[in-house]
Amino acid sequence: MLDDSGYAVVGCGGLLRVFTANGMHVWSADVAAAAGPSGERASGVGARQLSALRVSPGGDVLLCGFDDGRCTAWSLHGRGALFSFVPAPSRITCLVATEGHLLLGTACSRLVLYLWPTEPAENARNTKPVTVDAL
Repeated sequence: MLDDSGYAVVGCGGLLRVFTANGMHVWSADVAAAAGPSGERASGVGARQLSALRVSPGGDVLLCGFDDGRCTAWSLHGRGALFSFVPAPSRITCLVATEGHLLLGTACSRLVLYLWPTEPAENARNTKPVTVDAL
């Protein structure tokens, strides 16, 4: 994925690579096995896999959707996990981020809408998502 902020983000399995638009390597991480903001870890057989990626409109947050329905926000520049959203009902197939909302498409044909946290320290786990069944 090439973002408007000038970063190329490549994900495969649970591995994530971030490059500048001119090809310089910025950082790499095993985001599926890395501990999220609450300290949970997933590794080994059955570890979660990346299924969707998106950079926030401001260009400073990288959103990673996983096959277990979880979505984690990472600092694009600081490389750390910022927060996780309440898990979606199934695998995340696409992500759309706006200034105020995060919209997830899932494998079970549902759209899940979250409000974007207003403060960096606010934990998005407390955000109640709105789920819409596809017509």
